[in-house]
Amino acid sequence: MASLEPTSRLEAVNVILSALGQAPISTLEGNSSTTVAKAKAILDEFSRAIQSEGWKFNTEEDYTLVRDVNNKIALPLNTLQVDPDDISKDYVQRGQYLYDAKKHVDTFDGNVKVTIVFYFDFESLPEVARRYISVVTARTFHRRERKDQQQEIITEREELTARSNMDRQYARNADFTLLSHDTVRGYRRPVLRR
Repeated sequence: MASLEPTSRLEAVNVILSALGQAPISTLEGNSSTTVAKAKAILDEFSRAIQSEGWKFNTEEDYTLVRDVNNKIALPLNTLQVDPDDISKDYVQRGQYLYDAKKHVDTFDGNVKVTIVFYFDFESLPEVARRYISVVTARTFHRRERKDQQQEIITEREELTARSNMDRQYARNADFTLLSHDTVRGYRRPVLRR
């Protein structure tokens, strides 16, 4: 019986190569093929882009950022997005530091609670994300390198299925309720009592 381990980076590159009709490779190390190098680069590109959307697996709410001795707040190196939990604040990422865009300063009076989106290595992602990233990357790489319409249709279907699976998994894990979601909470009108 075959082992069902999550998709490895090597397997993702082989999915990309397969979309081009190329033979799979057995290792990522020491491979001097230009096509393999491009496949690895585009895999990293799309992994970052897809993770930048902010999913349950790479987003942490109520995350405390701590000031340093200069009252600056350094962000973790793998930060993709940051948003203050206090909706009256306008903090943004500026380089690797938090910046107050409202006050135009990069120093803070205290620690800050935020919602933060992290970038993770491919093999740290859940399987549903690995699959989606692999399929999107394969389709895009194929489109950039070749113009085979039939293969484009096949990979487009695979991409739509993989995205649907990602969205379904996100919805399952997110525990959404209408009144608990920040965008709704910010616009909710007070109840008038008679």
